[in-house]
Amino acid sequence: PSTFKNGITVGASQSSRFSTTSCRGGLSCSLDNQAYFSGRGYTFDGRIKPEVLAPGEDIISARNLATSCDAISPFETVINTGTSMATPGVAGAVILVQQYYKEYNPATGGTGTAETLSDGKGPSAALVKATIINSAISLAGQTTLPSSGLNQEVRSYSARVQVEGFGRVKLDQTLNFGDRSLIVFDRYELDDDEEHDFLIEIEQGGSLKVTLVYTDAPGPITGTFSTTKVLVNNLDLSLTCVSGFCPSLPNPASSTTNAEQIPVPGQSDSDYTAITFAEASSVTISVKGTDVPSGPQPYALVISGTGLSWNQSANDVPESIVPGWGSEAVLTAGSGDSPCFPGAASVELESGKHIPMERLAIGDRVRVSPSEFSDIIAFTHKDSRSALYVGLTTASGRHVFASPTHYIFASGRLVTADMVVVGEMLETDEGVAEAVTRVVHGVRLPGVYNPHTASGVIYVDGLKASCYTSTVPPVLAEMLLVPVRAYYALTGKSLIGGWLEGDALRLAAVVRTVTSALGF
Repeated sequence: PSTFKNGITVGASQSSRFSTTSCRGGLSCSLDNQAYFSGRGYTFDGRIKPEVLAPGEDIISARNLATSCDAISPFETVINTGTSMATPGVAGAVILVQQYYKEYNPATGGTGTAETLSDGKGPSAALVKATIINSAISLAGQTTLPSSGLNQEVRSYSARVQVEGFGRVKLDQTLNFGDRSLIVFDRYELDDDEEHDFLIEIEQGGSLKVTLVYTDAPGPITGTFSTTKVLVNNLDLSLTCVSGFCPSLPNPASSTTNAEQIPVPGQSDSDYTAITFAEASSVTISVKGTDVPSGPQPYALVISGTGLSWNQSANDVPESIVPGWGSEAVLTAGSGDSPCFPGAASVELESGKHIPMERLAIGDRVRVSPSEFSDIIAFTHKDSRSALYVGLTTASGRHVFASPTHYIFASGRLVTADMVVVGEMLETDEGVAEAVTRVVHGVRLPGVYNPHTASGVIYVDGLKASCYTSTVPPVLAEMLLVPVRAYYALTGKSLIGGWLEGDALRLAAVVRTVTSALGF
C-alpha cells in the first residue's frame, strides 16, 4: 500500500528526545538523521516514495497490552520505534492542514469572512498533500544507504530524494498565521498542452517555495515488482524569471511522479526550505498539461515563503487564473451573478481613444461596429469587486475576458463565453474574423462592469461582444431595455441610474420576477 501514487507515504527520522551518542543503526541521535529502518525509494517505476518523514524512533505512545493478550499492562505508555510511530504524526498534521483551510485565510494568515476554499468544498486531497510536502525540510544529517549499509551524509540530488523524499514535515514552514506568505490554487484543471501561468512578485530578501500535486487518474494494475509506469497524466511545474534576481535552478519536471517542487529538493547542502531573493523580483510559475490522455486533470499548487504577492491584474499574462482562496469577495463562476467584463477591459471611444471599462460613463460613445459608435445608456453592474472570467485569445494575440454567462459573438452566433472553444471565429473591430487559439477558464480579475449600448453590441479589447447575458434571455433583455432606450433618447439620462449598479442580487431578483411574469 505504501507505493500508492495519490496518497502520502511516511518514512521515519530519528528523534532527539534522548541525549545519547548512538542510536539504532550506529547513527548519532538527531532529528536531522533518517532512521536506519525507514523505507526508501524509488518505486520500481521511478516515483518518489516516501514523500515525507516524521520522527519515528523512540517515540512515547499509548500502551494497550502486556506480553499476553489477556493481561492488561499497568503502564499507560510505552517507548516504541518504527514508521508506524512516524505516520500518526503526519496524520495529525493532515487534520491540522484541513482545519487551517476551513478556518483561516491563507492570504492574510488570520480568521475572517473570506470565501470558503473552493466554493465550500474544502481543500482537495491534492491541496492537503501539496501543503504537507511544501512544509517539509531536508535532513542535514546522516542516513544508512540501503545499497551499502554505510552511515554517511547524503548530498547528491538523486540519493537525497531517494532516501528521504521531500524531507521532514514542519508545518510552520508553510502555513501562514500572519508572518508568512501563502498563496494556494486548488481544483483548477488542465487538458493536454494547456498551461496556467502565475506572476509572483517577491520583495527584496523574500523567499519562495512552490509545490505542485495532483490526484492522478487510475492507472494499470501491476505486479509487486513491476516497472510499468503507473502515472497516467503528466503535469509539469516550471519557473521563468521576469525581472530582478534569477535563480539558477534545475528543471523540476518529471514524467514519473505527480508531486513536483521548486526548488528541486536535494540540490544544495543547506536546508531547501525556499529560494532567497537578493533583490525585488518577478517570476512566472507555470503548470503545464504536458501529457493528459485522461483529462481534464485537476491540480493543487502551493506557493509559500516571505514577501510574496500574486499579481492578479497582469493583463499581459492572460493565462493567470484564480486561486481557490482570496482575501477579497469572489463571485463564483457560472453563478449568473457576474455577467460582466473586468475593470481593465478596453473600449474605444468615438475620438479614437481607448479607455478601461472602469472609466466608462453613461453618455460615452463607444464602438459597436467597424464603422459605428453608440452611447452608453446604462450599467447593470459597475463596481470594483473581483470576479471569475473566461479568457479568449485569438490568432493575432488579441484577448478578451468575459464572465462565463456573458454572450460573445462566435462564428456568427451568440454563445456564452464558457461555451466558446478553440477554432471558433471572433470578429475584430476591423471586421476581420480571427480564430480562437486559447481558452482559459477561471481567470480572476478585479472589476465587475456591464455597460449597455443603444444597439446592444459593444467591442471589448477590439473584439465583438454582446451587452447581454444568459441571466436574461436576449429577447427579454431587448424588451426590458425599450423604456430605458426611449428615456435616454429623450433626456440624455439613464432611466435606471445607479439603482442596479453593483447589486447582482437585486438584478437577479428583478429578472426572476419579470421572467416569471412574462412566461419565459
